[in-house]
Amino acid sequence: MPTTLVQFNKLSISKQLELINTQAVFLCERYFLSRRVSLLYLDNFFVEVWFDTYKNEIRKILPFTTTLCLTAYLDLINVDDAFNIAS
Repeated sequence: MPTTLVQFNKLSISKQLELINTQAVFLCERYFLSRRVSLLYLDNFFVEVWFDTYKNEIRKILPFTTTLCLTAYLDLINVDDAFNIAS
């Protein structure tokens, strides 16, 4: 079920999580204070899922389209293997 950012924002948290679990592509994960932040891609936008590791619960779900929000992940990306061409 393709969805837009606007449609996604109108969904309940449980429906958002269902879409994330069934259709999103996991890209990366980072830690910020006591939060584990997962970055996912869903249709034409990104989603961050903020998980409180102390309380063992999701604190927020942040969908976005701007690449500016991806800067927090730049240090986690390693593209070395992309340039290794098999001979």
